[in-house]
Amino acid sequence: MNAFREIAKEKKLVSITVKDITERATVNRATFYAHFYDKYDIMDYTLSETILKNLNQSLNMVAELNEKALCQCFITITSYIQDTHEECRLNSEAYGEIVEKRVKEELEDIFLKLMSDEHKDIDRETLATSA
Repeated sequence: MNAFREIAKEKKLVSITVKDITERATVNRATFYAHFYDKYDIMDYTLSETILKNLNQSLNMVAELNEKALCQCFITITSYIQDTHEECRLNSEAYGEIVEKRVKEELEDIFLKLMSDEHKDIDRETLATSA
């Protein structure tokens, strides 16, 4: 993941190759393909892991879904988007859609968990379909 992030600072996504990533990471192509389908897969994974880590860290102390928790989520997301844009300025257009998708997915998971914890009398599936 670090190799991909470093290269993304230097090159546009369309110019990045699996060879670039494997050489920078000092792994062979077979190892890369054992974990990722292609460069888009590692990009998606990298963005997902980063936002999940950031959100989990910021919400670690939140025990209930309230205004403070929502504010913390949005501050974290705003910082994440800004950092990603600055870090990968060359690829901000390519990342935009994926970042938006990942943010929505991670927020949905976090809010569902918080609602499940708060409303133990309602099963998780019902909460998910009504949220």
